[in-house]
Amino acid sequence: MLRSIVPAVVLALVAVQAAFAQDPSTGSGQAFPSRPVRLVVPFAAGGVTDTSARAVSDRLGARLGQPVVVENRPGASGNIGTEQVARSAPDGHTLVLGFDGTMVINPHVFAKIPFDTLRDFAPVTKLGDATLILVAHPSVPANSLQELIAQARTRPFAFGTSGTGGTPHLAGEMLAQRTGAQLTHVPYKGGGQAIIDVVGGQIPLVFTAVASSQQFVKSGKLKAIGVSSARRSSSLPDVPTFAESGLPGFVVDSWVGVLAPAKTPLPVIERLQREIAAVLADPVVKERYGVLGIEPVGNTPEQFAAQIREDLARDWYLALGYGNPYVWAHYTDAPFHPLKKPLARSRVALVTTAAPYQPDKGDQGPGAAYNAAAKFFSVYSGDTSKDHDLRIAHVAIDRKHTSMEDSGTWFPLPALRQAAAQGKVGLAPRFHGAPTNRSQKHTIEVDCPEILARCVGDEVDAALLVPNCPVCHQTVSLIARHLEANGIATVVMGCAKDIVEHCGVPRFLFSDFPLGNSAGRPHDPASQALTLELALHVLESAPGPRTTVQSPLRWSGNADWKLDYSNPERLSSAEIARLRSEFDRGKQTARAMRESKLIA
Repeated sequence: MLRSIVPAVVLALVAVQAAFAQDPSTGSGQAFPSRPVRLVVPFAAGGVTDTSARAVSDRLGARLGQPVVVENRPGASGNIGTEQVARSAPDGHTLVLGFDGTMVINPHVFAKIPFDTLRDFAPVTKLGDATLILVAHPSVPANSLQELIAQARTRPFAFGTSGTGGTPHLAGEMLAQRTGAQLTHVPYKGGGQAIIDVVGGQIPLVFTAVASSQQFVKSGKLKAIGVSSARRSSSLPDVPTFAESGLPGFVVDSWVGVLAPAKTPLPVIERLQREIAAVLADPVVKERYGVLGIEPVGNTPEQFAAQIREDLARDWYLALGYGNPYVWAHYTDAPFHPLKKPLARSRVALVTTAAPYQPDKGDQGPGAAYNAAAKFFSVYSGDTSKDHDLRIAHVAIDRKHTSMEDSGTWFPLPALRQAAAQGKVGLAPRFHGAPTNRSQKHTIEVDCPEILARCVGDEVDAALLVPNCPVCHQTVSLIARHLEANGIATVVMGCAKDIVEHCGVPRFLFSDFPLGNSAGRPHDPASQALTLELALHVLESAPGPRTTVQSPLRWSGNADWKLDYSNPERLSSAEIARLRSEFDRGKQTARAMRESKLIA
């Protein structure tokens, strides 16, 4: 089945590209571009968004045959300029230089916002990922992050950023809440203006991009306290990361990208993406981005759209009023061990985050609301030769688009048994249930070693891991890393691409389905069989770590379902308050259960 589907998909893509490669138009019959292209930067000149735009504009204009004019429209943390582009003609001649603070954080922290990120924009490509840095005026009596934290616990410090709700603002608030430091936010209309004030001594600290501050750090006009990225910046290699400075797991960086108004013709979007990607591959541009502390990307519109959509979901908890944003697991590398035997002779274990049905724990059936009482907190195992009633009412899946009627979509044991009966794969005698702890420390130190010990006891060669909710995806990613590091090949089957790839796993099969359907569509055995077949193929053929393969299957012909999950813009204030109350009750229930079981 795999051989018949993949070539068809490739041929279809080639045909679409060929149809538009020669003469993309704006939809009115005119060739694109027919006049200069405006690239609106919704911040003042001098910040990382402005600088990253100007680094590519001239070369992009040369490739397009028309000038690309960078236009600064600052205000309201980027909302003013971004709204202007959202209301522009969808012909590709007006673009916005978006960054994650404006596009995915602002919709959650502003009570009213004049645009809808998913509805009003067509993503073109991500320009790159930017490293953030905390810098201080030389008069600040601290030369390291720990010294600053100690002082800020006894007296307040102001820190400037490019605006309210941006990633630098988020990083500062996370630092304050995690360490107890007294940090007061001072928003500016752009990172450049914030830098001017910290150099002048008007404010003591600024959280900004390396691009905006490195010249002042190198000249001694500012002190570098630390970078919040996973690794040190090549532009400032002597500046330690926050993790190196005593805050393990503290990773916050930012992205910048280009977006067009919604309904811009696809040929125009594709032309822009191709030309921008070519510009980003230019050695001169790569060198300039390196100096700015930006890692060039130039991904496809589909990939960029997926990241925006998933980032919006990941920041959902901000909209419910939780002041301490969750820091997701992030690693720059991933362990990898090729499968030691042919798949047919390999013993494969199944790891699930589904919970055994507990009749005394409330509603856990189809359509059940989130039920914290049904959670489990210790690893369990089950006989793979028997049928099991596992439910997913205890996790935050997509309840609007997932009926929870067919366990084959979240627990593929029947499909795996059938594959084993056909001689395609060996099946371990036990499957294992992994508890979904928000505590990464508990997962790494307690659950990972326990699942490894059980897999080793069953003489397992490989493991298939199937998550459901966002935290489930992080949990099984951490388990996959641990198993792989100890010689057991792994593949994760999941629907939350951003979380899995952010963590970093050896192999990943991504299905673009609502959360709770990692193993295929409900009541569709063929899709479940194909999803398993694809996962096993990735397990056997992945060339190296961080291999991601996307399933060609689609949930439905209408992609509108993607706008519903964790999207506060589709909820009333009363509904958001109700959800907050439900979440708080669920947390209290789960906490009480953990304490009763003596689990930290």
